[in-house]
Amino acid sequence: MVLPREGFLCAPGVCLCSPRRSHLVLAAPALAAEATGVDKTIQDALGPVSDAIETVVFYAVPIGGADLPLIVVWLIAGAVFFTVYLRFINLRGFRHSFDVVRGAYDDPDDPGETTHFQALMTALSATVGLATSRVSLSQSRSAGRARRSGW
Repeated sequence: MVLPREGFLCAPGVCLCSPRRSHLVLAAPALAAEATGVDKTIQDALGPVSDAIETVVFYAVPIGGADLPLIVVWLIAGAVFFTVYLRFINLRGFRHSFDVVRGAYDDPDDPGETTHFQALMTALSATVGLATSRVSLSQSRSAGRARRSGW
């Protein structure tokens, strides 16, 4: 039990602090049940389409006793094509990228407070944070599915 500012008692699912808040909290389980129904309806409608797309995109070819998804082959082919087409810029630019991050091109008289290294670390942390949140979201979704299915 939590004691709110006004001095009324609030329990999980029931809040007596204000009439508006109590109606919203009491309606939440009903809204959740309705959302589950909508979720199931959407899944039933789009599930077959999603499964068909998945079988095409992730079609696997057996090579050497293991299945190799063709999407991996396409990704490798695209990487090789653009590496050659752009004249190996991904390899040629390594030294330049390290020089930029090291500060070889920094001018102390330039306006701004963020260094190249700080900008790189910010972009990297945002990328890692986004990936982490997506992974945890997918894990929580799959855990929710497992709970609903009785696992």
